[in-house]
Amino acid sequence: MKQYKNIFSALLLCCFMVASSACSEEKFGPDPSKDWDGTTAFFNSVDEAGFQTYYNPGIGRCGDPMPFYDTKAGHFKVLYLQEFDNNAAFNYHPFWGVSTVDGANYQSLGEVLPTGTSPDEQDAALGTGCCVYNEKDGLYYIYYTGHDRYGREAVMRATSTDFKDWNKDALWMLKGSTYGYSDNDFRDPQIFVADDGLYHMVISSNLKFAEFKSSDLKVWEHVGNFPMIWDRMCECPDIFKMGNHWYLIYSEGYRASWSRKVKYMMAPTWEALKACFNDPGANWPRDGHEGVLDTRAFYAGKTASNGQDRYIWGWCPYRTGNTIHDKNVNVGAGGEPNWSGALVCHKIIQHADGTLTVGEVPAIAAKFNKEQTVKVMASSGAQMSGVNGTLSGDDAYVLYNRLGTSTASRWCVVPTATVITR
Repeated sequence: MKQYKNIFSALLLCCFMVASSACSEEKFGPDPSKDWDGTTAFFNSVDEAGFQTYYNPGIGRCGDPMPFYDTKAGHFKVLYLQEFDNNAAFNYHPFWGVSTVDGANYQSLGEVLPTGTSPDEQDAALGTGCCVYNEKDGLYYIYYTGHDRYGREAVMRATSTDFKDWNKDALWMLKGSTYGYSDNDFRDPQIFVADDGLYHMVISSNLKFAEFKSSDLKVWEHVGNFPMIWDRMCECPDIFKMGNHWYLIYSEGYRASWSRKVKYMMAPTWEALKACFNDPGANWPRDGHEGVLDTRAFYAGKTASNGQDRYIWGWCPYRTGNTIHDKNVNVGAGGEPNWSGALVCHKIIQHADGTLTVGEVPAIAAKFNKEQTVKVMASSGAQMSGVNGTLSGDDAYVLYNRLGTSTASRWCVVPTATVITR
């Protein structure tokens, strides 16, 4: 068969680490007794789990993040659905949280909002929502999805003066059927201030987004709805204005795995933004990728801004399987990603035409900014000259040395190689 060559050479920020050892390397510093630069042996961490760059709780995993910038505290807080391997049958997904100032270092807040205490309560299980701080009354508001044992969903709320002690409002609830929506798909409330200066809340429902408005975050009026994308359930909506444009970021859940991604729409006003969904194919952002912000390995993305920078947090699914091949290729039953994982943060980049892309978080990049010498540790099917060379054959490889730890903040120049495949 005809051979072909692919030549690659790049200057990359190298942050390759063994995930299971990342927690001790980042939180407690590298173990000086280990030969980080002279071996390719696997180092299995025995320290307390405390993943920082891509946060994961010591027990369980992160589901649907709900970030907001806490103006009272002066930092970001990211609530998330706490997932355990052994969730209770009906009472699961309490809100846990972390705080961060830079999207690269986190402080755990532990459990913030518990589930109901009985399977018979409307919030037996919790679903995605949002948090807002109202300076006028000095209250934090969490609006969240309550999911009962029969699969029925409703929007509920809790308030707090200090973000520690929360009072669930047992007398307030929004049910989908009251306004002509589904009782089983009525979730993920998101609150923002629209062009009219009022609070607006958008809720994902059965092939529609429901919209409500309020002047005080307490009394809400139903003002209508607008469509989703064709026949697809769009989850975790996030609405914000950035510069001269309005954006709606959503996670497109669908049976076809290729469409299970975080996307956005954009328009000059909130009303125009809603109209985009009448014919989404004609109204995709002109960014060349139909508003897709990342791959299937990033889901439930929502944003928050400190007034200068806007970041987006989503979760990267954990992987299962008996071999490295299984974990890297088949990321769940039938190839679908598992639900929940580690928090991933990107910086939102707005371009001159208003389109968005995601970019590096400066504080993450700063962890990998020192040069590291590259050495060849092992190779097969390779003709090497120093660290550069030619690979030939399906099983050819070159194994380079470790690149240190994020605490050591290293980067390297990736060597030039010629790869010959069949």
